[in-house]
Amino acid sequence: MSDQPGTRVYPRPPIVEAVIEFRFAEAQPLNEMLDAIGARLQATYSGKPHDQFRTETKISISPDGPKTEATTVKVRTFLKSADGSRLVGCGDTTLSVHVLAPYPGWQLFLGQAKEAAAVLPEIVRSARLTEVMLRYVDQLRVPNDAVAHDYLNVLPNPPLGFPQPLKAFQVMVESADETTKGRFTVASTRTQDNKAAFVTDAILTRPLLDTTLALPAWEATLQDLHAAHVKLFEATITDKARSLFQ
Repeated sequence: MSDQPGTRVYPRPPIVEAVIEFRFAEAQPLNEMLDAIGARLQATYSGKPHDQFRTETKISISPDGPKTEATTVKVRTFLKSADGSRLVGCGDTTLSVHVLAPYPGWQLFLGQAKEAAAVLPEIVRSARLTEVMLRYVDQLRVPNDAVAHDYLNVLPNPPLGFPQPLKAFQVMVESADETTKGRFTVASTRTQDNKAAFVTDAILTRPLLDTTLALPAWEATLQDLHAAHVKLFEATITDKARSLFQ
């Protein structure tokens, strides 16, 4: 998975998406962010922009009965590379960078975030950040008759009385300590070509205190989160899973 010093480097890492996201304390000038990145990184993000939306539902109770009102809210606008493998997303209070498979390695991915931060308007670069998030989504393509426990170390055993072995699953855990919040999901799935696969989705978030994109502190925080991701990934998989990435 990683190019972290002293850790394994896999020739064919199973990462299908990686995300770095910064959250601002206050809303930022969205159009100015997009214009700056689009103009100064045009060679990188030459694809057609597209918007991401979220549907919000509000239920109210009146004498005539419950009423449901659905509204569509724009979450962010994405600028993407010509091949669609690299994206930067700008929202009112967020800046995110994304890479899709094939994963280019941590240093190039981190460089993508640094590049985007460097070209933003000064008003955005000097705006206070509240947190940074690092997310990795991995897909392990396995034989159709694969036994999940042969590949993953984080699954419960089927209850007594249930057939063995485990065939389908979806497990999600959340935890937090003094510095970091984490959410980890693992599930069985099928690929687009109807092959068996296991998916893991690991999200680590850490607060940023008195930090802006113009200061170097956020990079050190991301390095720490990346090291934690590497440790989590290696603890999640077995040697049989590792053989898939060689």
